[in-house]
Amino acid sequence: MKEKEIDEAARHALQEPNELNNRRKDVGTRDAIDAIQELLFDPDASTRIFHLVLKYLADITDSDFAVCFVSGKDAEFPIYANTKLTPLYYGNNKPFVNDSVLSAWVSQKNLLTTSIYYNNPIPTGTRALLCKDIEFSSVMILPIVLHSELRAICVLANKNGDYTAALMHKLKPIIGAVMCTLQSAETVRGNFLGLDKKIANNRYLSSLISSSPVGVVVVNSDFTILLSNPVAQDMLIRSEFEIEHTGSPSLAGMDIRDFIPTYDSLFQWSNQQAKFGVSEQAMGPRIWLEREARRDDGSVCIVNLTIFRYMHGAQRFTTLQIQDTTDMRQSAEEYKRTSQQLNALTQLAPVAIIRVDKDWNCVFANDKWFEFSGLASDEGLGQNWINTIHSAEVTDFLEALYDSLQKAEDYSQEVRLVTPLGTTKWVDFSMRILFSADGEVEGFLGTCADVTERYITQEKLRHIAEYDGLTGLANRVLFNDRLQQAFLASQRDEALVSVFFLDLDGFKDVNDTLGHNIGDILLQKVAERLINTLRKNDTVARFGGDEFVVLLGKDDHVTDEVVVAEKVIQCVAEPYMIDNNEIFITTSLGVARGSFASSDPNTLLKNADFALYSAKREGKNKYQIFNEVLEIGAKRRINLLNELRTGLKRNSFCLYYQAICNSQTSAIVGFEALLRFTNKKGTIVAPDRFIHMLEETGMIVKVGRWVIEEACRQLGRWQKDKKFATNTYLTFNVSAKQLLEDSFVSHIETCCVKYGVDPSKLVMEMTESVIINKPEKVKAILKEIKSTGIRLALDDFGTGYSSLSYLQNYPFDIIKIDKSFLDDLSEHNNNTKIVKAIIALARSLELQVVAEGVESTAILDIIAKLGVNSFQGFCISKPVPLKSVSALLLEYP
Repeated sequence: MKEKEIDEAARHALQEPNELNNRRKDVGTRDAIDAIQELLFDPDASTRIFHLVLKYLADITDSDFAVCFVSGKDAEFPIYANTKLTPLYYGNNKPFVNDSVLSAWVSQKNLLTTSIYYNNPIPTGTRALLCKDIEFSSVMILPIVLHSELRAICVLANKNGDYTAALMHKLKPIIGAVMCTLQSAETVRGNFLGLDKKIANNRYLSSLISSSPVGVVVVNSDFTILLSNPVAQDMLIRSEFEIEHTGSPSLAGMDIRDFIPTYDSLFQWSNQQAKFGVSEQAMGPRIWLEREARRDDGSVCIVNLTIFRYMHGAQRFTTLQIQDTTDMRQSAEEYKRTSQQLNALTQLAPVAIIRVDKDWNCVFANDKWFEFSGLASDEGLGQNWINTIHSAEVTDFLEALYDSLQKAEDYSQEVRLVTPLGTTKWVDFSMRILFSADGEVEGFLGTCADVTERYITQEKLRHIAEYDGLTGLANRVLFNDRLQQAFLASQRDEALVSVFFLDLDGFKDVNDTLGHNIGDILLQKVAERLINTLRKNDTVARFGGDEFVVLLGKDDHVTDEVVVAEKVIQCVAEPYMIDNNEIFITTSLGVARGSFASSDPNTLLKNADFALYSAKREGKNKYQIFNEVLEIGAKRRINLLNELRTGLKRNSFCLYYQAICNSQTSAIVGFEALLRFTNKKGTIVAPDRFIHMLEETGMIVKVGRWVIEEACRQLGRWQKDKKFATNTYLTFNVSAKQLLEDSFVSHIETCCVKYGVDPSKLVMEMTESVIINKPEKVKAILKEIKSTGIRLALDDFGTGYSSLSYLQNYPFDIIKIDKSFLDDLSEHNNNTKIVKAIIALARSLELQVVAEGVESTAILDIIAKLGVNSFQGFCISKPVPLKSVSALLLEYP
């Protein structure tokens, strides 16, 4: 909707009358009260009112019989005991009330104090009030009491039909109107005492004076008050004694000077006129403003006086119209104070305030509004206020205001204000509709509280909740939300959702060697490259550590995931220069596709993770797309991982032992304890399938502790049974995570003591990877282990960095040559040269050499000639369970 259209529509809506919820009133009751009130201040009201009220009572109650009993012909006096009752029958009703019974009731004052009705069966006492020869179904008795005195008795009756409590309730305001009219008539009659009969009996004049909204007092030439109306009496008489003893207060007979102390001075001007021959027959009104008057209790009030004199025959009368302005002055002063306070509050309030009329024009705005809007005071009025609403929100905002004005409902909304200089401010706008006295919508009053700081804080909190603090990328929460939205869109568009899961190859080495600060900077630079390589509609998130996830957005072109994956791998592989360190790092990436019909967000992420794991297993720095084969492998991996988690409790781990033999005699000199796992199906799982899983999950620490204890337990038993020769030893393998545990050394010492093991019969094996991450700490730990008597072996020597410094700086006793060097040991092969070099190096350092993976006697003969001390491999025995060790010891003693 355009602004012009909104303006016209809203203007039309504001001009329509507001619908009011008018309650229906009973027409008969209203007509009766209106008719009775016409007799207010009529001195002769008592002679007319009872005929009038009887008519309305009969009509409203739909009664068959109606009569009103009063005292005397004019009904001016109360009904007392033994008073002759005068019946006023309605219409052509014949007498139906037993007068003698009613007179007896009047003598008993308590019987006729409240209105009452009966339906058949009518009580015996009440039935006696009605004539016996007429059948009645119901009767209603309505006494009219004024000043605790009975003034009239209305009796209504029906041949058929009942009266109800609701009907009785409807008659109460009519009875009240009668009592009010009778009281005003008495007041008028009493106030005209002492006046000339011709004046006092003037009904029109009497009613006019009595009903005047200002006080009226008539004074004779002796300063005596002859007449006063109710307003004057209420104004000047405050004495509780006077009111209590006279019923209605009166000023008649009092001296006007007691109330107007300056009364004489009010006529000095007219007296001067008389001296110069001006007639006193009639003096025009003279007005005195803000004069002091005294009440009978001594209190002072401020009044405006209008005075004029009139000669009636030989008598001179002075009429004073008195208007009490005390409350008006107080109200004016209070209004002035309130206006000043309101204006101060309006200007000092911390919120902007704006008033808009029904034509959408701003007619008032406080200083804070001009501050918020940036408008000058001459620009702030009219419809310029609409231009301050942000262009992206103005249409919806005005439509919402228009709807609220139509429904006559208040409204609130957060909206942006834009100053002419372009500054944006968030405000909480609240609207309160303004109505005229007739219920017409006049416009609205709006307040604007500045919530910019709160909005900024909320945005910061939202950013913290949804974005990674280190890289500024989306975090897991935001990514999952967008992935969920992508799946919903795929349901609508029947499209695929593509997700990349990637992490950095070797990132841990960067952290361990260069420090976490460099690692953090590297993550930031990788994040920057990913954002610059991918499109704006792609979502890049960091899940933690060096894990990144990408959700490919949708556009008009079909996205080739392979092309994008290759670009990502290529961009990450470019070298990084951080603090003069040139860092090379690669990424492995898993790709998964799915749709609303075939997958879900969690499954898609899990599949991408499986694909990433496969890419790493296949050599890293590459991508892998999830497929059915990977899915099968992934499910197997999950199942195996779940079994590994409970393996220790289920005793699923065990040790196999591979013999280590002398290369010259083939006699067993030791065993290597190798970890094996039995799955729920009873199948032995190969180590290369689960060792890395223990490493990744950290379970290797608990399982490694079990391996050490089990190896010590078994060695202790062998030593006790004297199955081992004196120089036979047992080796076990440790990982970096195990070695760096604070309790690692103490745990080995405890196990040796517990099972009576000589530490010199134990050899601890490790690979070069254990040393490279934290060389200094590892060096200290190895030194501590050596002090216990345990020997150390460097496993897979030659396959890693093979730094000679390891052999020089670390207290190793044995080096083990990897199987890969034994595949071809012909005379001129490089492997032969390497093995010779390793043996020569070991001899120079006084280290023992063990060859691993010796599978044939031919290889055994060669390494024996080269000078290898010991060997292990299939040519002697595969790793065997505990029960087969005794047979090996007998075969190769």
